[in-house]
Amino acid sequence: MMKVPWLSPRSPTNALVELVDIYPTLTELCRLPAPDYLEGVSLVPLLTGAACSLKTAAFSTIGKNARSIRTDRYRLIVHPQGELELYDYNTDPNEDQNLAQEAGHQKLVAELRAALEAGGQGALNRR
Repeated sequence: MMKVPWLSPRSPTNALVELVDIYPTLTELCRLPAPDYLEGVSLVPLLTGAACSLKTAAFSTIGKNARSIRTDRYRLIVHPQGELELYDYNTDPNEDQNLAQEAGHQKLVAELRAALEAGGQGALNRR
C-alpha cells in the first residue's frame, strides 16, 4: 500500500508489483535521478490512476530457498529439491489445486520456469 500526500487517493489495482519497484518509484516522486542498475520500475503511473500493467511477471522467494514467478493468471513455485507447484488464479485463487504435474500444463510450466531462471530478463508471453 502506498499513499503519496500530493496525489489524490486512487482505486486499488490488480497490477503486478514487486519490492524492487519502491526505489524507482521514490526517485521519480522525489524528482531524483534513478541509478542505471535498478531492476524495478516506477509505480507512479499506477499511483496517478493509469489503468495499466507495468510488468508481465513478479518474482519472489518463499521461505529460505523456494522461488516463485507470478503472472496475472498463474503462479509457479520451484522448491530447492525440485518440487513444483502451479496454480491458476482464474479458477483457483486460494491455491488449492496444484496443476504442475498435469500433462496439459507442461508447456506452461516450462515457459514459466525458463522465465524464472532468466530472472525476468527474457520476454514472457501474456496469457
